[in-house]
Formats: sequence, C-alpha cells, structure tokens
Amino acid sequence: MTAGDMSFYRSKVIRKNFLGNLSIRLGFKDVILLGNGGDIENISISIYEDVFESFIGAIYLDLGLVSVKKFLDKYFFPEVSLVNLDDLKDNKTKLQEHLQSEKRKPVVYELISEKRGLDNKINFVVVAKVEGVIFGKGEGTTKKSAEQKAALEAYSKMVN
Repeated sequence: MTAGDMSFYRSKVIRKNFLGNLSIRLGFKDVILLGNGGDIENISISIYEDVFESFIGAIYLDLGLVSVKKFLDKYFFPEVSLVNLDDLKDNKTKLQEHLQSEKRKPVVYELISEKRGLDNKINFVVVAKVEGVIFGKGEGTTKKSAEQKAALEAYSKMVN
C-alpha cells in the first residue's frame, strides 16, 4: 500500500462515519452518559466518533502507546482491512485514474444546461469530455452530483 493509498483510506474512513459505526459495534453506546433529555437512540454519529477518539486518548494516558497499538491492532485495523479501496472511490476519481493509466488527457466537465423545475429546484446537466469527445452525461440537483453521474457513464463506457 502506497502513502497515497493510506492517505486516501484515512480520509474515507473518517468521511464515511467509520469511527462512529465502529464505536457502536464495540458497544460504546451502552456506556455513554447523556444529560437530561438526551436520547441515546437519536444522538449524532459524530458523538460516537468523538467517544472513540477520546477512548483512544484515555488508553494512551492511562496505559501508554503500546496498549493503544494493541487495541488498534485488535479492533481497528481488522475493520479497515475489510474496506475495499475501489468501493470508496467516487466516480470522478475512478475515471481520472483510468485515464491516467492509459496516459490520456484529463476529463473536462462541461455544464450544458441549468433549469429550474416546478419544485423550484435547479437541475444541472453536465457532460464528461475526454480529448474533446463526450463520453458521459449526467443530471442532478447539484453540479457535483451531475458530474459524478457523467463520470460514471463515461467510466462505464471506457472499461466495458
């Protein structure tokens, strides 16, 4: 695994609520104390993430770095190894990496229309062009989602 892969994993593990879900699986939900009116069933996943990070800090302060490593080796790293790197990559990243592997020019996303619907939401239509040729088209309520859909279509055409 390269340093780039590790950095990518780190960002995705944090972004995908990984620590919060791991915290729940480890049973931290049963030991969290909430103030009056707090409902354990409705607390934010970010609270669980904070609890996990605090727990690691407490292990370090009370037992030292060796104990932190033992805990992470037993509970954290096996979970990380189950994460498929390709499943975490968004469509734009997959397309860009595919183009780079074939030594082709980068994709260009072009907004071709922007219309307001009856519900007053804007619908964006974007095309994904590679070397001036349209390979994908996507629609979405944000430019980002439209680009992702265009990238998916383009990637699918290129690899199939």
